[in-house]
Amino acid sequence: MGKTTFLDRIQSKHDLPKIKDAPDIWGGGSMLIPHPTEVMKIIDCVPKGKIMDINTLRTQLAEQHNVDICCPMTTGIFIKIIAEAYLEGSVNSPYWRVVKKNGELNQKFPGGIDEHRKQLSCDGLSVIKKGNKYYVKDVDQHLYP
Repeated sequence: MGKTTFLDRIQSKHDLPKIKDAPDIWGGGSMLIPHPTEVMKIIDCVPKGKIMDINTLRTQLAEQHNVDICCPMTTGIFIKIIAEAYLEGSVNSPYWRVVKKNGELNQKFPGGIDEHRKQLSCDGLSVIKKGNKYYVKDVDQHLYP
């Protein structure tokens, strides 16, 4: 059998979505472990020139499933898999439009900060450096939704 692609990882059943008890460290309650396609659908809705912070993405998923939170770890992993699938040419999801809190760029994306900054620049967004981190300039003007 051939090598598993990132698209295969996205489309695999995974026995997801799944609702579990959230760890106390994350506030307890009910927690969604989403399917990667659910994460991708939200990313696909973010228009050019806009960004979505990962916490907003997680909140939308949690609300869709009537749970308290959406797992931050698996959501982050799935965004990275979507980014890799984009690079392999199997999806068109604009993963770079998802940023960390306060518009911070994600160094874990393929190509690191440089590639994230380049993609955002192609979308017409400016990036500024604060200390040793990079952020979307005027983040509040570009947040979606």
